[in-house]
Order: sequence, then C-alpha cells, then structure tokens
Amino acid sequence: KSIGHGCDKEVLRIVNSMNEMAEPWTAGEKDGAKVPVYFNLPVKFKLANSAKETETKDQIDDLTKNIDPIFYLNGTKVDKKAIDDLKMNDIGIIDILKGDKAVEKYGEEARQGVVIVSSKNPIFNKVDQMPRFPGCEGEGISEDERKKCAFEKLIKYLGDNLEYPEFAKQNQVEGVVVVGFVVDKDGQITQPEIKRSIGSGCDEEVMRIVEKMQNMPEKWTPGVKDDKAVDVHFNLPIKFKMKDSEKEAAQKNHPAPVFQSLTLDNFKAFPNPSDGRINVGFQAPKTATTVRIIDLNGKEVYRQEIQDFNGQFNEEINLNNMPKGSLFLNIIQGDKGFTKTIILE
Repeated sequence: KSIGHGCDKEVLRIVNSMNEMAEPWTAGEKDGAKVPVYFNLPVKFKLANSAKETETKDQIDDLTKNIDPIFYLNGTKVDKKAIDDLKMNDIGIIDILKGDKAVEKYGEEARQGVVIVSSKNPIFNKVDQMPRFPGCEGEGISEDERKKCAFEKLIKYLGDNLEYPEFAKQNQVEGVVVVGFVVDKDGQITQPEIKRSIGSGCDEEVMRIVEKMQNMPEKWTPGVKDDKAVDVHFNLPIKFKMKDSEKEAAQKNHPAPVFQSLTLDNFKAFPNPSDGRINVGFQAPKTATTVRIIDLNGKEVYRQEIQDFNGQFNEEINLNNMPKGSLFLNIIQGDKGFTKTIILE
C-alpha cells in the first residue's frame, strides 16, 4: 500500500537499513525448521497537530466521503485535482468546515462542506495587483499607465526575441502556446511549465524565451496582496502565426504539409532526454487518435491506434531497442497533428 510523496521511499530505506543491524531478526519456524516468511509491516506517517483542527491531505477523502465539498487553496476556489497535485511538503494547514459555519463564510454552495488548504509558501492566482514586466515603475505614472506600459514592453520583448521554429514553418504549424510560471515576491521567474502545447518546436522556443526572461538584469514587478509582495501564478499565451510570404515558401517547398496544428492540454513527455523509457501524457478531444514515433528517416518505430479515445492518454513507451539520437513523437487526430522531439541517450 502506497501513499507517495516520498513516504514509500523512506519506508524502503528503513527496511533496507535493517539488513545492516548487528543482530538479525529471529527467523520464522514451521514444523521445527526455520523457513522464509512473508512479513507485512504497516508504517504510519502523521503530522503533528497545530492549534487549529487540522488533518493531513491523505485523510481528506475519509472526512469528506459522504459529502460533496468545495475546495479553496490559498483563498482561491479550485477543483480537487489542484489539492491532490500538491506535494505534502508544500502543505501548511488543512481546515474542514461543514454545515452552517461553512455556509456563513462561503455561501450556500458550501452547504455540503468546504476544504480550506493553506500552503506553507502560498502561491496566489488572484491578487490586488498582478505582476508586471519590468521597466514601467517610474514616478509620476498612474497605475493604468504602468499596466499599459508593461504590456507593451512585454509584447515588444516577445516580438524581438521569439524565433519561429523551422520545423513548425515547414509543416505550417500555427497556434497558441500557453506557458505558466510563478513571479515570486522578489520579481524572479520560477517554475515555468507549458500549460497548452502545439509542439513542432514551438513549446521549446517558448521555454527558451522564459529562460531568457529569468536572466534579464531587471526583475519583474511582483504581485501585491494586502499591501505585501507575494508569489503569483502568471499564465502567458504566445501566438505563433506565419507571415503570408512564409506560408507561400512553405507550400512551395513542402506542398503537402504533414498536418494542421493539434492543440494538446497538459502534455508531458519525460524524462527527455531518455535512456529508453519515456512517459507520455496529454489531454485532447475525444476522437480517434494515433500515437506514433518516427526516426529521422521517417521510419515508424512505434504506433498505437486508439479508436475510442476517451480524451486522456498516459502511458510509458519502451524505446530500449532504438539507437541513440533524435526521434519524433506524433499525435494525430484526423488532419491535425502534434510533434515533439525525443532524445535517446
């Protein structure tokens, strides 16, 4: 039985350390002879109670199994998945309100109960003042002027630095990549993650731009809540659209594009680079889907047809028998497709 969050590894570490004890265990016996015996050992992990009535994340299901609660994380209403995705080390306090107390504070929708989670270092989604791109904090400028200035500077920065991936051009891939990151209370950019992907090298280009922003001499203006600088989630959509001249050149050199752009949510392919096994996950429309991998010569080395695709894919693909180098992961739905480069080391 597993609870994850590093607890399983810690239990295995303890069990392995038993082999190094000076005194060995007393062996089991059957019919007067010593025999191997399978032994189950429950190990309980429980956080110390705080002044408030708190429960660990792993007890939420037991406490709410007969109700349909709503969930709040750091003051923002979220779905249960956002709570499940939290790492145990990030959790500060979990409070559960029920009945009239819940309704009094959170309204009638909380009649069934409300689970309130506060992280140790909260990252907010909504604040009094959102983070801003640097360079617009001079004196004598109104708040609205700062916002407009920061937006214009951000757009100019993207226009000056974004490079359209050649592979995406050749295949006439267009669309919007959404990257999420945290602007911390010091204006540093941390935890960048692609929220919406179009593949074909565009995701990697967006991550390159975010990394470049992380190294700028001027830091972002942090978000503010209750007159204090705080860590804030920031989602940035970046649009890839080809010029007419680029489209004409692509159509001339590649008259039959491989596919139109397919947008995926929550795409993951890790580890990448990989030593042979790679975990692939994504969400896409519920329609017939093909997942395939091709080499640099266009030879197909893996293919899976999913006629009754349920909208989610999460599998480990074994590429141990493939030679080292670059491969292309294709996800295809009808005339739309998505491409991601995979590196085998």
